[in-house]
Amino acid sequence: MQSYLLMYETYRDTCYLEKFIDHADSVLKQRDSVRGVTDYRGLSLPAWRRTNEPGTPNPLILDGRYAHLVVETASIAYPFAWFARIVKNDPELCNYERKADIYVRAAADAVAVHDDEWRESGEEGCYIFRKGSPYWCDGVGVPFNQNLGMARTLLKIWQATGEAKYLDRITRIARHFQEHLTLAADCYVWNYWYGHGYNGWSVEQQVSDNTPSYGGYKKYEDFRHGAVAADFVVLAYQAGIAFTEDVHIYRFARTLENNLIRGDGGINEFVSGLSADGGSSMEKGNNSILIGLWMRYHRVAPSLFDNTCQQVAGLSTVGAPGLLVVAYLNWASKNRIPKTPGSYPQNN
Repeated sequence: MQSYLLMYETYRDTCYLEKFIDHADSVLKQRDSVRGVTDYRGLSLPAWRRTNEPGTPNPLILDGRYAHLVVETASIAYPFAWFARIVKNDPELCNYERKADIYVRAAADAVAVHDDEWRESGEEGCYIFRKGSPYWCDGVGVPFNQNLGMARTLLKIWQATGEAKYLDRITRIARHFQEHLTLAADCYVWNYWYGHGYNGWSVEQQVSDNTPSYGGYKKYEDFRHGAVAADFVVLAYQAGIAFTEDVHIYRFARTLENNLIRGDGGINEFVSGLSADGGSSMEKGNNSILIGLWMRYHRVAPSLFDNTCQQVAGLSTVGAPGLLVVAYLNWASKNRIPKTPGSYPQNN
């Protein structure tokens, strides 16, 4: 669905909006509240439940019960809010206004399912896995990519509606992420998790019902999940909400060019520059193509476009995330001349 919207922004052909609507309407029909199904609490909500079947090795959701996850709700709701933002920003798309209203309401209703999982501390904020839910680490804050994925969705809802409550939450999530960034050799690096997720917890702390103790996950963020964070940063920069100095954009671009994209054309696994199992490479046929999800940095990371083209070349199928990468290549090819971050279009 994101691919259709990106292709519309690239070519301004409403056939992509029509294709989006076909898919979007079908997705809305799959909401729990439409199907009449419930989550582990017996609630039928305007979102999309999920589970892991009993017997699944290392399940995320336990005992075959149904739950809603911040990351998945945000990912599904994001293109609905994005569509509304596109339509409400262009008077020539007035024929789509009714759909935009329906879609942004659906996105807002979906993210509201997680309002009780929102936590604030000072000027920062983050989502948690609801304590008592069947998620394996209930009570713990969601990883950075999941928090920022929701922030990206909230940003589009805010741009479409102007409602201040979304702006406040976006700003708090951005501050939370910024406070956990480390500057290393003029590159930003960060971990996959923070707080209890990073440090672990003991039985005495009573953090989680489902996992009474845990040693913590201390790896750096990988380039796939990191793409969500990096994408949010550009969108927040363009909107003037957070990461508003050009230097922030350049530091993420240097992370991309210095730590992730290798001289041999392969992609390192982690934003720190570390590789996994010798690092990703085209020859191994893995998911290096997903480096293209950082494509909003193509103007300040000149090697990104050509590297992504090399990753895509010769592939006969790319899957859903790969389709988004192909859409990004179309989008970037329309304007490949390197420019300063300050020249980024402010309405994309």
